[in-house]
Amino acid sequence: MGKILLCILIFTGIQLGCTSNQPAEIKTTNPSVEGIVNFAPPTMAIGGEVDPSGFFLTNIRWISGQPDYLYSRIYVEGQIDSSYLNKRVRVTGKTELVTAGGVETPKRTFLKIQAEQIAVVD
Repeated sequence: MGKILLCILIFTGIQLGCTSNQPAEIKTTNPSVEGIVNFAPPTMAIGGEVDPSGFFLTNIRWISGQPDYLYSRIYVEGQIDSSYLNKRVRVTGKTELVTAGGVETPKRTFLKIQAEQIAVVD
């Protein structure tokens, strides 16, 4: 009986995603982050994968609200346009997780920040 219960607990833990290395949600509500603005057109594949299109930050430095899982890039929506391309900016806003992937690639999770404030720092 004990072995059956142990197997059920292990199976349930796997089904609930207990082994995942990415958070189910972002705990911070208004973080601030610095990074260099880049743009990925809809047809561009970064690293051989189909990622979300739009503006994103690289060379990231968290000012406040750093999440537990560190992403290599953060997608930005809101008060951002092409005038910020290749500039180091500080973005403050609400974060959320977005999922992307294609038919031939597994779905992956990315961090997105809704820019409420954006300023060039260089």
